[in-house]
Amino acid sequence: MKKTYKTTAILFSILFLFASIFVSAQTVTLHTPNGSTVEAFMNVEMASQDITYYTNLYRNSYPQAEVLANASSTYNCHSYAWNLSEGGAAICWLNQSPDLHKYWDDYSYFETTESNTKKIFYYNGDHSAIKSKTVVGKYESKWGAMPLMRHAPEYGPSIYNMTYRKYYIKLSDLCSISGLSQIICGQGTYSIQNLPAGYTVSWTSSPSGIISHPVTGSQITVTKIGNGNVTLTATINSALVLTKNMWIGPHTTINGIETMLKGRTR
Repeated sequence: MKKTYKTTAILFSILFLFASIFVSAQTVTLHTPNGSTVEAFMNVEMASQDITYYTNLYRNSYPQAEVLANASSTYNCHSYAWNLSEGGAAICWLNQSPDLHKYWDDYSYFETTESNTKKIFYYNGDHSAIKSKTVVGKYESKWGAMPLMRHAPEYGPSIYNMTYRKYYIKLSDLCSISGLSQIICGQGTYSIQNLPAGYTVSWTSSPSGIISHPVTGSQITVTKIGNGNVTLTATINSALVLTKNMWIGPHTTINGIETMLKGRTR
């Protein structure tokens, strides 16, 4: 009986992996973190008795996975991993083709190692998952129109070919500007922490005239010119923007200790 349940569950998953099975009444436009448009679909929910049936079916067929949410035909794995888990408001069905690749092609996410990953793409199985934030070593993914499951990386329907995986992380989750928050006098060095190889960086500062610095480079030396608050901005691959707020001089010496005045004297 368990074997029959499992076979039925997998066959049902195959059907629901293809959006053509649904009569989509409405399309919806999603956006990657860097603003690329992604087309998705609004689908009608399955009947309540079907939700109960298929939720229980998967719970029994995959005892080493945990059901996190009931079966639903309104969203799938890609929508959960790249849209809903990031706070997206549109509960929708997102196909791999034609737009899923934009999430990494526009530098919103870049390929990384399994230890750093936040998103997982099963590239030979048209499936996406996220790394669990609560259980070490587990992933969470929506299995087609079936339940949202917490599972081991290679545990799930065989149609997903789960040994073939790519790992992605949002660039803003990994990179940051390192360097002093205060320059009393002279210079300070600033760089991008964890910058992937091959990525370019351009720098600006606001307001102008308080510091000078090179326009490009993964590491720059900032030179003090004036005094005041300044925001240093790094733009990575013309897409990701990082900022660092700083205070620049002046200084004085009181009892041998340098102290910033921030525009006031005593």
